[in-house]
Amino acid sequence: MPAITASAIQKDSSTVSFAGNLVIDSLPRPKKVNNHVVAHRGGSMETGVPDNSLEALNYAMGLKCYASECDIYITKDNKVIVAHADGNDKINGLHPWEATYEKIASVAKLPNEETIPTLEVYLDRLLQGGSTKLWLDVKSISSIQRSEADELTSRCSERASEIVRQKKANHFVEFIVAGKDIYDRTLKAAKGDWPCGLMDTGLSPEDFKNNGYKWANFQDTKVFYHDGQLKGAYSIRDYTDAGIAVSVYHVDTEQDKAWYVKRNDVYALTTNYPKALLKALAEER
Repeated sequence: MPAITASAIQKDSSTVSFAGNLVIDSLPRPKKVNNHVVAHRGGSMETGVPDNSLEALNYAMGLKCYASECDIYITKDNKVIVAHADGNDKINGLHPWEATYEKIASVAKLPNEETIPTLEVYLDRLLQGGSTKLWLDVKSISSIQRSEADELTSRCSERASEIVRQKKANHFVEFIVAGKDIYDRTLKAAKGDWPCGLMDTGLSPEDFKNNGYKWANFQDTKVFYHDGQLKGAYSIRDYTDAGIAVSVYHVDTEQDKAWYVKRNDVYALTTNYPKALLKALAEER
């Protein structure tokens, strides 16, 4: 695999640098891995286990992926729950912001008999692994008024940030969000301690640069390249030339894998099939 470069986000084993700020601390750090593959929902689609489950996280860690992605929501009692809601923003038939974690978890278990995990439980398992990071996808809400939805999502980012610090997992997480207002509050909550990616293809490279945003996380069906077709108004180079790190999701098809594994200008590649993408990267070396 060609070397992954991203001037906006630089890390090594002893220091972390974001936007020119150098942070040195004694918090635990992940062991280096030789890839920048992110397992979407732990690679649950590939392995056949429930998404956002601990079993899915274990799968991604077993592959030694750069990161495992998970979805998070905030509950009525200020817990952060790791789960993916249905099309009506419900988990186990309940809107998470209207129900306590105990109530949501009591309705039903995951198909593998796991209890729906909290972020604390997820981070505990992640830290045991010691190498794979966690990408926290702070899910947007569409079933209620926009202002209320954005407030709930922003609060989820803020509460998740508190939990990350309590667990001393600062160097094991990266956040991704959709929506500029939510992103601004997510960045503020991060305090420069970990990278935060914005999933808003409506912003140009210049918009990212002018706002001081350092990382664009975009879906490949909307931008850059997907199954033989170039997408969107801007190239990856347009963003990286503006000092913006770029990651792409979901690199799943054979054509997409063949195109993206040859590039050396992407920060990370998210996929539903991490084992297959790791194999493609190894063959490209």
